[in-house]
Amino acid sequence: MKNKFYLILVVLILQSTLLYSQKIYFKVASNYHFSTTTQKMPEYFDYTVSSRMGILPVNIDVGKFSAASGISFQGCIGHSFSDLLSVELRYSTFSNTKKEFNASPEQQNSANGITNWELRQYNLFPTILFGKSFKKTSVNIFIYSGVGLSKLNINVKVLPTNSIADNYSKYEFSSNNSFSWGYGLEYSYSLGEKMSLFANIGVNSSYYKPVKAQLESSSTPLEYLTTSQKEINYVDEIKNVELNNNGSNKPDIPEIRLNETLKLSSIYLGIGIKYTLKK
Repeated sequence: MKNKFYLILVVLILQSTLLYSQKIYFKVASNYHFSTTTQKMPEYFDYTVSSRMGILPVNIDVGKFSAASGISFQGCIGHSFSDLLSVELRYSTFSNTKKEFNASPEQQNSANGITNWELRQYNLFPTILFGKSFKKTSVNIFIYSGVGLSKLNINVKVLPTNSIADNYSKYEFSSNNSFSWGYGLEYSYSLGEKMSLFANIGVNSSYYKPVKAQLESSSTPLEYLTTSQKEINYVDEIKNVELNNNGSNKPDIPEIRLNETLKLSSIYLGIGIKYTLKK
């Protein structure tokens, strides 16, 4: 009798597990992001070069700047409570495709530079979907928000002239938290019991603030540069900073700069595959 009870219990547990697993699914997708807003390029550092006329500031400003255009790849696990409601946990990676920015507008009496921005983001997005299923198709509205890590590298290059030699530098920014949110519409077409194709369109907004930057390489050997020329700390408020008598940064401590927010707003289009666990 006791063995029969355990056998029935095991059967019930297996049946419940199979029924529950029918509502679990996996998705992978690729998306292309089109930037929707621009900003003045954040002034994360000042740049100067040595010339025949002495130390010359380099213009690297860009009036209409955005690093939000790019490609993202997503993978997720989801659970359907009904045809109307599902939840997902999405993992997304993003890299920008518009990387190079010439100083704009150029300045006539200054050296003009080129910056190359390489941004990487790794995010987790809890997502809620509300939708309706038909015969072989379904339509869902989704909303999400989440946090992640961002990595940023900026390369600077100054084109040589008669008075300026070839000059370049690479800054690496420490990983920092970023926040994202968005919403969109997903259309799915069933290929069978388990497989579906889907397409989506969405709006994504993300924000990033650096904490530290390190000069990784330069046309000037790093051993000839001071700590303040190689390291930058970003803060929300500057206070109690030690300066030299002339108001410049002390050479043996990192430069302190006010933080600026990098805004990444975009509309994206994507396609993907959905696999549902079924008996």
